[in-house]
Amino acid sequence: MSALLENRKAFFDYEILEKFEAGLELRGWEVKSLKNKRGSIAGSRAIIRGGEIFLVGLDIPAYQPENAPKDFEKERTIKLLLQKKEINSLEGKLRQKGLTMVPTKLYTKNG
Repeated sequence: MSALLENRKAFFDYEILEKFEAGLELRGWEVKSLKNKRGSIAGSRAIIRGGEIFLVGLDIPAYQPENAPKDFEKERTIKLLLQKKEINSLEGKLRQKGLTMVPTKLYTKNG
């Protein structure tokens, strides 16, 4: 389980109270780009909208810029895959003043 991207600055800027592991809903070229360790999670954060949780500000450049799809967005909103009870728990905690969700590490698991 080697890290593809890390946000070491998050440990300096924020006090990490709790950690969750979530899946990402990615497209094929985004996976290829991330496996080449291209991209940045610095400055990204998670938000909750309509009972779903999304990651905004994740920078994933095109795998092959010349062949990038027409609908390619470098910083698109990506859905995080968590269980409903985890999302509800996080939503309650976010209502407290001064809390935010930031990604600290992006890695592959089981291939």
